[in-house]
Amino acid sequence: MPVGVPKISFLIKEEEEEEKPKVDWLDFYHELHKRRLLFLCQDFNYEIVNQIAGLLLFLHLEDEDKQQHLFIHSRGGLATHAMAIYDTMQLVTLGVHTIGMGVVASMATLLLAGGAYTKRNAYAHTRIMLHLPATRPFKGTASEVLGESKEVLRLTQTLVEILEERTGRPQDLIYKDMQKTTHFSAEEAQAYGIIDEIGLGEIKLDMEIKRNRKKRKRKMKL
Repeated sequence: MPVGVPKISFLIKEEEEEEKPKVDWLDFYHELHKRRLLFLCQDFNYEIVNQIAGLLLFLHLEDEDKQQHLFIHSRGGLATHAMAIYDTMQLVTLGVHTIGMGVVASMATLLLAGGAYTKRNAYAHTRIMLHLPATRPFKGTASEVLGESKEVLRLTQTLVEILEERTGRPQDLIYKDMQKTTHFSAEEAQAYGIIDEIGLGEIKLDMEIKRNRKKRKRKMKL
């Protein structure tokens, strides 16, 4: 669980003879996860990859017919970390509804684009950045360095091929944009094919449906 996870208080009704109600503390993120709302709001590392990938699989196995929503506000990290999450996302039957917010940069852009088609969203003021993948510092013999360089080129080609499939843009354009580090507004990312829609998409629709249900229930009680 992320460091500094907030908790919210709930009053539990006790028997009438007790003077004060008992206050219980509820794990905020636990409640969000029950609603299939996941948050990736830090740079990638082994812990966050384990957490997100594990949650995606757990929630999928629990009920594969419920949509999962992944909010992304991250500067990215190692390409191998991003690929671990991306590959896990593709195992989810309904796909993952991705929502970009704040800053989505580097390999986090791959995850945003890797959501289910028609279900890739971003807030209106999200900034999205695309560049070549980062790698770990490497030292070794000349042959080892050469081998590592070949691996980086292979990984870059894999990422370009994925983005070609996800955005519909040609590989040469994607590689050129990654080389020069390209920044997008939400509108530009939509035109490029990284996202499908600006706003919350089906989450907003689901919230409106629940709100209307509550209104109808209140009217029935009256």
